Amino acid sequence: MTDRRTLLPHPWLSLFLVIVCKLIMNDLSPGSLIMGFFLAWGIPLITHVFWPHPPTMAQASRTAPFHPAGAWRYSHCESGCGEIDPRAQQKAAPGLRGVPD
Repeated sequence: MTDRRTLLPHPWLSLFLVIVCKLIMNDLSPGSLIMGFFLAWGIPLITHVFWPHPPTMAQASRTAPFHPAGAWRYSHCESGCGEIDPRAQQKAAPGLRGVPD
């Protein structure tokens, strides 16, 4: 029988990777979900040798004040407020000069 730690060495990291993968892909299709779970399983399994002492979530409540700020920043960027200014594109000039004949 295999130990839980050998199949999923860092469960909190895996959960975080699935959530980040879903936010980046912005899609809930079965293929992207399988890809997210594969990455969330594979990345910690490959990198577990670099983590001699896995982090614990003993004081997870201390991170709670930062969650609303992160959610607001993500939603602000996804809502289109962070788009490129069209006026800046009108002023843009090529950086290369033509070669005189």
